[in-house]
Amino acid sequence: MIRAILSTLSFCSLVALFGQARNANWVFSDGMWMQFTDTSMAMLPSPYSSAGRSSCISDTSGQFVLLVDDAGIRDAQFNLLPGASAEELGWTSAGASYLVLTKPGSPAHYCIFVNEMPPNARAGVVEVDLNANGGAGGIISPCTKW
Repeated sequence: MIRAILSTLSFCSLVALFGQARNANWVFSDGMWMQFTDTSMAMLPSPYSSAGRSSCISDTSGQFVLLVDDAGIRDAQFNLLPGASAEELGWTSAGASYLVLTKPGSPAHYCIFVNEMPPNARAGVVEVDLNANGGAGGIISPCTKW
């Protein structure tokens, strides 16, 4: 399904995607944040609180950069990115799953794959540019490509 979506997108003409080897941050909706290094793991309180599923990603140096949940796409301070609310992205059902991958060859760009739960049960992708809006981040396309 993801390969079929990618083949229809003008911004991603890839045969394969490769995620980074690990995510240094795991953020949970119940207020727990786990941070990992090569030698340790820390459990911290998190200001993030959400209903539904979520997914997050760190950059290659381990810095937390993005989180996606049923409300939309959030920055490292858990604020919704401009143009990235669920309503603006066309998400009309809760997410069944989210996946965040770096875009190969564009280290500040991330592809966010979303699968909606029934009744829609759609799969789509949104591209985020962390350099947009003066470094505040933003959406490349105006809505989700289903």
